Amino acid sequence: MSNKVKVSLKWAIGGGAVLVFICAMIWGPWVIEGQHIHDRALSPSAGIIITGFRTALIAVIAGVVALLGVWYKDREHRLAQKQFEQAQENFNLAQDQFTHLQVQFEHTREKDRENSEIAREGQVTERYVEAIKLLGSENLMERLGGIHSLARIMNDSEKDRSLIAEVLCSFIRTHAPVSSERGDLFDRESREQIQVAIAALGRRAEVGKEGYTLNLRRVDLRGINFDRLNFDAADFSESIMDGISAAGASFVRAHLVSASLRGAYMEYADLRYVALTGANLGGADIWHSDMSNVLLFNADLTGASLLDTKMEGVRMWNAQLERLTLFEDLDGVRQQAEGVSVAMISEALVYESTRLPPDLAGAAEIKARIAECEPGRAAAQ
Repeated sequence: MSNKVKVSLKWAIGGGAVLVFICAMIWGPWVIEGQHIHDRALSPSAGIIITGFRTALIAVIAGVVALLGVWYKDREHRLAQKQFEQAQENFNLAQDQFTHLQVQFEHTREKDRENSEIAREGQVTERYVEAIKLLGSENLMERLGGIHSLARIMNDSEKDRSLIAEVLCSFIRTHAPVSSERGDLFDRESREQIQVAIAALGRRAEVGKEGYTLNLRRVDLRGINFDRLNFDAADFSESIMDGISAAGASFVRAHLVSASLRGAYMEYADLRYVALTGANLGGADIWHSDMSNVLLFNADLTGASLLDTKMEGVRMWNAQLERLTLFEDLDGVRQQAEGVSVAMISEALVYESTRLPPDLAGAAEIKARIAECEPGRAAAQ
């Protein structure tokens, strides 16, 4: 049956029901209770019967309408519930499809990442091989190009950082070893390539977080520029670093045991916790720097200057302090090392030529220590 016919049938049934209701309201009392209300004058009792019948009829119709309303609402509720369940089922299906697509996407992305990593590793390997070839070239420019290429790889690839750092350290140890003969400074080409390698190491990414130590033991780095480079925790033990410039450089916790830093210029350098046991700092200018907690056991500071340098916690047992400048008064402007104590100076070899702050120079313990050390210096001369 078509929808149009169904609608027409519903209208017909509805119209018939209304017509029956009207007829029942008008003639119903006479049909049901006709023997009691045949009185044409309609006595009060007859009026009561008619009113009661019509009231009852209306109540019945209202009840039927209410039942129909309840049935219709229940039908609507069941239909809405069914639609909701269908929508929930569709939603769960869509969610499952989305989860499946998400898993596929993650899998694809992981594969792409792996492929990209493999490709990148291949490129890094190719660059590394080419750089090593350049590093072994007899041509200076090619060697410098190899050093720059390795420096780029070191900063780009965290996995290869320690390897590249060790390669550069090995290059420096090979081309600038400490020789038994302290001759003239190595030739210009050697100096230039060592300078580039040192700069690459001093500018490496994440300095101090790599978990390895730069091995630069027993290398000849005379005159090399360390300005603003970072060599925290590096090992320069027994290296020759005479005349280096290290303004603004950082050597926190570095090892410079028995290293030679004669005439070094280290203004505003960070030298906290550096091990300088047995080091030679003769004539070094270490101004406005931080040498807190430095070990200077048996170190030679002859003619060095430590003006405006922090020295809290420094240990100077048997350190040579001849002509060491810890205090200077220029036209009323006083400059002196900070944190220098009587106990610190008393454990070193201190002389009348040692330029101490007035409060330390006048201390009885310092005077006694000078008197103890002076005979030894005179005998040595």
